[in-house]
Amino acid sequence: MVEESIAVERRLPFSSIGPHSAPTLRRLAALKPRTLAIMHGLSYRRYGAAALGALARICERRLTGD
Repeated sequence: MVEESIAVERRLPFSSIGPHSAPTLRRLAALKPRTLAIMHGLSYRRYGAAALGALARICERRLTGD
């Protein structure tokens, strides 16, 4: 799911990533969700917390330029 999200974002850069994005994703990951609802797509059922953590790391990299 993470790879697909990044691929779409590269083609259609409409996400608004700011300094609160990664911390918010980490707080959501701490809830240990098993299902994530994807806008305009299928729900993701499996390792929701891991996926949110990966997205948080990607957001941080985009903000720092790493």
